Amino acid sequence: ASFETDFSTAGVSVVATNGTVIGGAGTLTNAAGRTIELTGATVAAALLNEGILRARGPSAVTGPFSTSATSAIRVEADDAGGDGALTFAEGFTNFGAIVLTSTAAAARDATLTVDNGMLVNDVGGTIEAAAGSGGGTRTIAAALDNRGTLTAHAPLLLSKPGASHVTSGAVRVASGSFTVSLDDPGSFNITGGTVEVDAGSRIVLTGNGKAISLQDGILCGRGTVVGSIDNVGGAVAPGPAGAAGETG
Repeated sequence: ASFETDFSTAGVSVVATNGTVIGGAGTLTNAAGRTIELTGATVAAALLNEGILRARGPSAVTGPFSTSATSAIRVEADDAGGDGALTFAEGFTNFGAIVLTSTAAAARDATLTVDNGMLVNDVGGTIEAAAGSGGGTRTIAAALDNRGTLTAHAPLLLSKPGASHVTSGAVRVASGSFTVSLDDPGSFNITGGTVEVDAGSRIVLTGNGKAISLQDGILCGRGTVVGSIDNVGGAVAPGPAGAAGETG
């Protein structure tokens, strides 16, 4: 499909499967309340998402991408398509909701990738690693600037070689582990807000630079940080369930 002029999904929904490419010179607006379903498909046109963008299988957005407060991006693994994966060619700002999940009976993974630039989760924006069904890992393969809320209800991996991740919003590891891969010169910087690790949950730092830089804000909870905390201006403080512990 190709849109040579601007096009809105108001009144319609778009389903693209099996290698379909949606392109064109115009901007495709996915209107609030409408859905674009990608199953092994690509949007190559400029896309403004105000509705639901659901991706199953290996799908991609290669054109310019933007969101509104009503935007919902869902990367879903399922029994038919296997692991869910959505790759963005360029960085973007999330003003709405991003959910990584699975509806499969067996363990399946869901991955959101940003090839170039940064994924900014703005104030009011949310990112959730949802448990879904069947298990599996949820992965953000992007440089992350979290100004909103990031919640892990399933094993979550943040991994981008050399990336400098930063959070000034809220991070909650509610279940399982939040693994941050820190290859040199990568870093994970807390510059404000809160990072809460619930009882029985962990933040796991891997790679060469295995330290959280706590520059401001609060690290709290009864969970565990596997790695080091370089506290240069923040606080490690009791949260609703107690105080976060550190292991080397």
